[in-house]
Amino acid sequence: MKVKDLTAWLLAAALALFSLSVELRAEEDSKAASAGTEQITSFDGLMETLKSGGRVRAVFQYAHCRLVIGRDTTEAPEAVGGMDLATFEYFAPKSFGNAQAFVSASQTSLIARRGKHVYNYVKLKLFQDGRAEITARYLEPPKMKIKMDETFIGQLNDGQNQGGVYLFRTDICRPCRCLAK
Repeated sequence: MKVKDLTAWLLAAALALFSLSVELRAEEDSKAASAGTEQITSFDGLMETLKSGGRVRAVFQYAHCRLVIGRDTTEAPEAVGGMDLATFEYFAPKSFGNAQAFVSASQTSLIARRGKHVYNYVKLKLFQDGRAEITARYLEPPKMKIKMDETFIGQLNDGQNQGGVYLFRTDICRPCRCLAK
């Protein structure tokens, strides 16, 4: 084979590989774009998802919860919050005196509030009967002084009730309902 023929063959092979990689990337992008969510409507459904390694996102419709500040209970504001349940713990009934099973997850992020930076700490505690407690705190560094401390009491939304705590499995492929890769 002559050098000129070899060069032409190598260029054609490289172009074919590039074309194939572009097609594969487009297919991956299409799969990612079609990844959807599926509502989790029960504690058992949540546990099944978490135990199988599925991704879960919680969305809080605070207006459908009761707001507890100290000893006072009041109407919650028309606000929405959310968090991923990336790090969680499950406790079986009677693990340490608890009557029913629950899952607990928390997340902290740095935010700006009134010109100062504070940590926004959010914790979700979801009980086996669907009852939920959401704790929201603003902590001011460096001493972590509590600047806000609120607890919202709500219910897991089961698709039929007005519960303000929505859970979604976020790694579902819409067209075929399989797990997105």
